[in-house]
Amino acid sequence: MSGLSAAFDRIATFGKILSFNCQASRANKPVDLVYIDDMAHKSAEIANEFLRKPGALGRLTQMQLQKLAYISHGWNLAINGEALVLDPVEAWDYGPVFPELYQHAKFFGRNPITREITPSDNDAVAFFLSPEIRKDKKPYQAKLSASEKDIIDRVWNRFGNFSAFQLSELTHKPDTPWYQTYFTRGKSAVINSKVIRSHYENLARLGLNEPHIA
Repeated sequence: MSGLSAAFDRIATFGKILSFNCQASRANKPVDLVYIDDMAHKSAEIANEFLRKPGALGRLTQMQLQKLAYISHGWNLAINGEALVLDPVEAWDYGPVFPELYQHAKFFGRNPITREITPSDNDAVAFFLSPEIRKDKKPYQAKLSASEKDIIDRVWNRFGNFSAFQLSELTHKPDTPWYQTYFTRGKSAVINSKVIRSHYENLARLGLNEPHIA
């Protein structure tokens, strides 16, 4: 845990990019391995973590949730050497997308999401049920570790006010995992977790302080 604390000590303050000391916090896990196990979470669970933030409900759209979840996933890979999200992420036209999250949130369209996501949202019929029937539907809830919560909090503090367009632009830049995947393997190809991890480790090593880098 001391290594992780040392990593977080290098995170820039507001207005600067998240900067992590990946080497100090990797717990001796091999660089070429990505650990995805029962501790990883559903993309909808991570989306709900952001929807629970003050002022998020009624403001965040599906695209914003997609990008916030993806950025958190990337930093968790770099910091903890483990996936934050269990679901595969794909290279779509508008950036990295978790298809599973899309299936749960697509009925909101481009509109802000006004409530937490539940398992029944994956069913178009269930989505249109009356509030009385829906009220017993439990929202997705992740069981996060302290370090995972810290990453999500810091991503929120840094990027929570970014528009959907700004977040999408972040992940479209040349040499990003989305760019490499989309233009070499094609639309909807799965973005390799090793590529995502390497990208965020490189950001940490460079110690970039530009707020538009993610």
